[in-house]
Amino acid sequence: MKVQSKTSLDQFMKYLLLSILADQQADKSRKLHLLYISKNGLHELFEEKYSSMDEAKDALITMVLPTISKNGGMDLLPYHDQIRTAVNRVNLCFCTYSDFYNLLQKKMAQANHPVMIKLMQGICRELEDRDMSHV
Repeated sequence: MKVQSKTSLDQFMKYLLLSILADQQADKSRKLHLLYISKNGLHELFEEKYSSMDEAKDALITMVLPTISKNGGMDLLPYHDQIRTAVNRVNLCFCTYSDFYNLLQKKMAQANHPVMIKLMQGICRELEDRDMSHV
């Protein structure tokens, strides 16, 4: 979880590529979910100032994908089709920190696995410590 940071189409593409590579390593395909969280709204999250997550997905579908990674260490061309497929199947969501905090509180009340409860409590404490739980 990155707090109070901006994102971009390039970063979105990196998350999708990371998911593709993880699926290949595990030799199975998993559901792909990506949740972006910001203080006030989606407009402050993307450098490109998208008004909806669908608009961000459409922009990635139509963008010219790089053929090589920025540091030059990876040939991205073989992954272009997989990245575009991942864009179409990703469950891309957005919420505010306050919404996320409230969701975690609700899920904690329903959870019965001690490790999951501790994880959610830790995230909630971090949001509280940063005064982000009720913004």
